Amino acid sequence: LYADHVKMKEVIQSKFPKMPEKPEQDMYDLVINSDFEMTVKLVIVFRGLTMSLVRKQFDTGLGASIKKLSGEKHEELLS
Repeated sequence: LYADHVKMKEVIQSKFPKMPEKPEQDMYDLVINSDFEMTVKLVIVFRGLTMSLVRKQFDTGLGASIKKLSGEKHEELLS
């Protein structure tokens, strides 16, 4: 999972102007509950898996959800 670190830093600094020595649960909660642009990299190691099966399941599951959320603005990223 790769998130927009600049935006994440801005959000954290707005809530925590002085950073604590150790990360606190509130910081984790803030990051998890905030909206950031992100890239998700999924690695699956399974011998019987085919690319066509993965693509079909992605299109009907996660891909369909992303299309619904983005209003199909990012169609080229899903193909």
